[in-house]
Amino acid sequence: WSSDVCSSDLFILNSEDENFAIAAAEAQSFGLPVIVSRNTGYSEIVEKFQSGVIVENLNETGISDSIVDIFNLDYKTLSENSILASESISWEKVITKWLDYFEQELTK
Repeated sequence: WSSDVCSSDLFILNSEDENFAIAAAEAQSFGLPVIVSRNTGYSEIVEKFQSGVIVENLNETGISDSIVDIFNLDYKTLSENSILASESISWEKVITKWLDYFEQELTK
């Protein structure tokens, strides 16, 4: 998997609806900008970190237009933002957020 990703310029998640796209997160850890559907949970990460393109219509035109958009944007910044996005969702950070949440709830 990693050799394919390392030789790629971007990652396209062609799922129309997915709660959380671990494959997109893994691709971003290699610095790859992603193209995802608005209906995936990962679109929130892409939007927050400006680390790819969110497709409204996941069809041939939507995907091809998004590929062109990726290369018309500042690719270096997208790649750097992709790494930041993947780091924001590490298991350690997720667990810490949940523990903080539970601690706050228990002290109410």
